[in-house]
This record gives sequence, C-alpha cells and structure tokens, in this order.
Amino acid sequence: MATGKKLREVWEAVHADGFDIPYPQFRVYVSRIRSRQSRQRRSEPSLTPRAAADSRAEPQPQAPATADPFSNLREQREKKQSDGFTYDPFSIQKQLID
Repeated sequence: MATGKKLREVWEAVHADGFDIPYPQFRVYVSRIRSRQSRQRRSEPSLTPRAAADSRAEPQPQAPATADPFSNLREQREKKQSDGFTYDPFSIQKQLID
C-alpha cells in the first residue's frame, strides 16, 4: 500500500499466498493498524522550528508516557508498609507457641 497499491489488490495478493481472511475483516485490521500508527505519530515529540533551525541543538530523548497497569497495586503496597501492623497469613516463619 505504501507503493500505491489499492487495499483490494493487497488483499488479493495475500489471499493468493494462503492468508485466508475475508475482505471485510482484512479492512478492519488494516484500519486498526493505521489508527494505531497515527496515534503513535501524534504522541511522538516533535522538534520545534527554533530547535530544528539550531544545528547545535540535540533533541532530548523523552521517555514515552505509558500507563502503568500496576500503579494502584504499588500504591496500596506502599500504604500498607507505612502502617504499623502487617499480617502475612502465608508466612512460613510463624511462631505459634512461645
């Protein structure tokens, strides 16, 4: 498609190679890939015209802002550690009788 081929022509070529998927589903997948790529391009930091004009300016690498799926668990763990009492029901170092 980057060379100017139509979507149907690409689908026919991959279908002839044995990739057995209906054309409507192929269109959905291509659409999802395109939207994902456009979101990634928009989220990438771009150089400002002033920084681009200055040949000595080096772009600062920025870490992509990704969502941390375990942030809430880390916060809860830190909160529990700040409390005075913690109970571990599965501890193997229990002294039941003194």
